[in-house]
Amino acid sequence: PDKNDKEFDALVSSLKDLALEIIKQSPHIPTEAQFAIKNIDSPSFLINFISSNMNAEVAEKQRMLEVADLRERANLLLAHLTKELQLLEMKNEIQSKVRTEVDRQQREYFLHQQMKTIQDELGGNPIEQEIEEMRAKAAKKRWTKEVGETFERELQKLQRMNPAGAEFSVQHNYVQLLLELPWGEYTKDSFDLKHAQKILDRDHFGLEKVKERIIEHL
Repeated sequence: PDKNDKEFDALVSSLKDLALEIIKQSPHIPTEAQFAIKNIDSPSFLINFISSNMNAEVAEKQRMLEVADLRERANLLLAHLTKELQLLEMKNEIQSKVRTEVDRQQREYFLHQQMKTIQDELGGNPIEQEIEEMRAKAAKKRWTKEVGETFERELQKLQRMNPAGAEFSVQHNYVQLLLELPWGEYTKDSFDLKHAQKILDRDHFGLEKVKERIIEHL
């Protein structure tokens, strides 16, 4: 290409910028590669250097280097580097989100353990005490084996939750509702479903699905 070909100069400049950005975002590429690319002045040498060291199969590198026209080779290289940078940015974004989520979970676990330790030192964990009280009440219930197993499973789920988490209150209310239901207790009263619905709505906020199942059972 002509030395005064501004379009080709812009193409070579774009190749250099893309290559430097890929090196910057790739932890496995040594930083010395940036220094090498920055100090290459010859366009043909720069194109051949990047083509030889790009992330591609040997056969693909060979095909690119066999393209005789330097401008055509540069355009092929530009397309390859653009695609590689896009994939690299997506990969880094996914890894960043995963690290953020793992860090959040580890932080919550650490804070939960700290809180538990402090509570134990101050005379016991009130949450653990309440769970044991619930378990003791459950032992007196006249419910079926299946219901008992379900209650224990839900209670253990509550025990594993962080008391500061949003889902803890919902799970706590659900377990408490299971305990308060009159399992195996019957009266001679007639079944007034509307009245039962009012009592459930009055005494138990939310848990609509659970209350629907209770009404269906009645």
